[in-house]
Amino acid sequence: MDITALKLFEHVPTLNDNNWPIWKWKVELALRHMEMWPLVSDEDSSQSTGQPNDDIKICSLIGLWVEDSLVPLIRDCKTSYQMWTKLSEHFEIGSLPVTSTESSSIPNENSKSKSAKKKELKCDFCQNDGHSENKCWRKKRITNSLKKYHPII
Repeated sequence: MDITALKLFEHVPTLNDNNWPIWKWKVELALRHMEMWPLVSDEDSSQSTGQPNDDIKICSLIGLWVEDSLVPLIRDCKTSYQMWTKLSEHFEIGSLPVTSTESSSIPNENSKSKSAKKKELKCDFCQNDGHSENKCWRKKRITNSLKKYHPII
């Protein structure tokens, strides 16, 4: 690992519940610089130009770059791809992008049925429409943060 890469690591903050977009971007920049991003971004890591131990190094870095409360999410992951996927799922649930058909002023049959189904769903936990309580990312985040205080949860 070169000096430049080590200096890049100084700019990567510890991931917490509030900084996922910035953290994700900075980690991606650092890993692209080290030519290790294909290991994280693709389950088939044959595109990587690095060494065989690079995935182990990335797993170590990701593990060190996350707050202790988030470690249970990634502790059992075997690859950096699995870690990245777990973190992405944890932070990006509920923030689905709007598709062009959903944002158009002329509704089509498919978007009507999807939006109608979403309106039928109401979370009993956070009281928001569009998802059920068992899919609520807010409940999941709170439950995970409480596990360190009450392991029974």
